[in-house]
Amino acid sequence: MAATRGICLALSLFVICCSALQVDVVPENDLLQLIQKLKAAQPYKDLVTAYYSVVGLEALNEKVPENQDVCAFIKKSMTSNLVNLYFGAFIGDSLKCNLTPPKDAQKVLNDVILDGRTTFLIYQAVGALTKFNLKVDASMVVKSLKSALEKDDSTASHSFAFHAAAFLPKDADIGTIPNAIGEVLNQADEIGDKYLQFDGGIRDTILFVTGVYRLCYARGLTPAIDNDQAIKLANYIVSKRHVGSVRNAYYVALGLQAFTENKFQIPGSVVLTSQALIRKNDGNIVVKACNILGKPLPKMDVKATSIVSTEGNTIASDVDLVEKSAGEYQFDFNKMKPERGFYTVHFNVAPVVEDKRLIGLQDSSFKVKKVVNVAVESFKVKTSDIDQASVQKEARATFPKGLASNIQADEHSNVAIEFIVKDVEKNVEIVPQQAFLRLACDKCNVDRSFLFTNRNEQLLSLELDITELRKTFYSQSGNYSMDVIIGDPTFSNQIYWKVGSLSLKFTTTGAAAPSTKIPPSSKPEIQHVFRVPEKRPPELVSKAFTLLVLSPLVIMFVMWNLFGANVSNFSFTLPNIVFHLGVGAIFLLYYCYWTNLNMFTTLKYLAVIGGITFVSGTSVLRSIANDRMKKELR
Repeated sequence: MAATRGICLALSLFVICCSALQVDVVPENDLLQLIQKLKAAQPYKDLVTAYYSVVGLEALNEKVPENQDVCAFIKKSMTSNLVNLYFGAFIGDSLKCNLTPPKDAQKVLNDVILDGRTTFLIYQAVGALTKFNLKVDASMVVKSLKSALEKDDSTASHSFAFHAAAFLPKDADIGTIPNAIGEVLNQADEIGDKYLQFDGGIRDTILFVTGVYRLCYARGLTPAIDNDQAIKLANYIVSKRHVGSVRNAYYVALGLQAFTENKFQIPGSVVLTSQALIRKNDGNIVVKACNILGKPLPKMDVKATSIVSTEGNTIASDVDLVEKSAGEYQFDFNKMKPERGFYTVHFNVAPVVEDKRLIGLQDSSFKVKKVVNVAVESFKVKTSDIDQASVQKEARATFPKGLASNIQADEHSNVAIEFIVKDVEKNVEIVPQQAFLRLACDKCNVDRSFLFTNRNEQLLSLELDITELRKTFYSQSGNYSMDVIIGDPTFSNQIYWKVGSLSLKFTTTGAAAPSTKIPPSSKPEIQHVFRVPEKRPPELVSKAFTLLVLSPLVIMFVMWNLFGANVSNFSFTLPNIVFHLGVGAIFLLYYCYWTNLNMFTTLKYLAVIGGITFVSGTSVLRSIANDRMKKELR
C-alpha cells in the first residue's frame, strides 16, 4: 500500500523549468542567516573580526547593532602597524568615526608601499591612506604594484592590484594594470555551464569581481566581463551563501553588493512567486523581477510571449502582465481556457526606463500545470459463475461512499469491476494515467494489486477470474478489502477509495502465504582467518646474518690492535663525554626499536636524545676547530 501511494504521490510532483542561464536568487531566509552571522560577531574582540562584521553589514545595507561603542573600541585598539591602520581606517570610514591616525601613520604606510613585497600589502597601505585622507604617491604605488606583479601574477595578486589602483586619482598613470583583467578571467573554471570560479574559491573570485568593477568605475573603463560570465560569477557567489564563519560571510556580502550596485552589469531574475498549479478558483500566475538579493527591480514591462502545451500547441501569445505590487506582475491563466496538462510559459522582461546594466531577464520560462478535480462515477461490481453467462449479482457504489454489503465469490466465479472518472468542473469523462484495484487480507497475509484498463473509450474495467487467480491468493479464504487507487499528475485530488470487501471462498485451503515480515535475528558471526605466516629461514642462516652485521665492529677492534688506537686527543670535557654517550644512546635506541618499541615512542625518545647529542656535538666541533686554529697560529 505504501509503495502504491508513493507512486501516486510521485506522479503529482512538479519541477519548475527555466532558461539555461537563469540568474539565481538568494532566498529570504538564507539572506537573514547571512546577516545574522555578521551581527553575531559582536561584541568585537579584535579589529579583524570587527572589520569583517561592520563592512559586511554595510555591503548588505544593514546597521551595526548598537550594543557596543565600536568607534571607541577602534580608537583603543588602533596602533601604528599596517594591519591595525588598515582595518581601523575602513571600519572608521564605514561608521563615520572621525578617527585621527597616529602621527607616524603616513611614514609607516609609505614604507610598506615602497617595500612593495606583495600587492596585498600595497593595497592595504593605499586603502588606509585613502580612508585617513592622507597623501598617496601614485607613481610610487604603480611602480611597487608592477614590481610585485612580476614576482606573483596569481589571481589574488592581480585582484589586489586592481583594488589598489582603484584608489589612485583618475589622472594617475596606472600603466597596463587594467589590461590584465581579461587574462586573469581566462584562468577561471566553468562548472556545469552555470558557475564561474577561480581556484582560490570564494575569496579569490569575489576579490576579482569587486576589484574589476571598482577599477573600471574609477577609471571610466568597460570591464572585460561579458554578460554570460557575469551571470555565472553571480550564480557562484549565490551558491556560497551558506557560510560557517564571519570572514566568509563578509566575502559573500561583498560579492552580492558588487552584483547589485555596480555601474555595469546587474544580473536580474524572473522568479515565480505563485504556485505552479493552476486550479479552477486560483489561476493567477505571479512573477517577480528582482536582483540576486531578491529585491525588486525598477518598474518593468513584463509579457508572456507564448504559452505552449507539452504537445507543442500554443494556446496564447503576447499576454501582458499587470503590476500586482512592487516588482510583482500577474495574469490569469484560466482566461486562456486551458485543458488539463503541462504548459511552458515564456516571459520577456524589459525595464520601462531603459537600463543597459540589467542582464539575464530575457527568455525566462516556467513550467506550470493545469489540474482538475475528479470523481468516480458509475461504479459497478458484477459477479457471475464461470459456467453461466448470465450475471448473478450486480452491486453499485457511489463515490466517495462504499458498497452497501460484501461481495461474495468463490473459486468458480468471475468478478468484473467497471467505472468512469469525470472532471467535476467540466463534467466530462477522462482517462487517468493509472488506476489500480488493491485486494488485501491481513488475516490471510495476502496483498495483491490489479491494473484497470480502458477497453471501451473512457470506461475503466477489470475482470478477475478467481479460478485462474487461485494460486495468486494461495487458496486462502477470507474477507479481502477492496481499494481503488487512481493517480494522475494533472489531478488535484489523488483518489484512494476504500470501496468495500470481497469475500472469497475456496473449497480447498492451500499452503499459507509466505510472510513479508522479516523476523529479527542475529547474523552469523564473521570468522576472519589471518594469512598463515611464511616459513622462516633456518636458525643457522639467521645466526650467520647476525655475524655478518657485527663483522665491521670486529674488524675495527682488530685494526686498532694492529695499528694502535689513537685516543690521546680525546678530551674528557663535559660536551665531549655527552656527545659520545648520546651517539651510543642513539644506537641503543635503534636496537630497542627493533625489539620492543613502536615508531611513535621511539621518535619521542629520539627527539630528546638527538637534541642533546646535536648541541653537545656542535660544542665538540667548535672546540676542535679552535684547537686547530691555535696550532696553526703557533
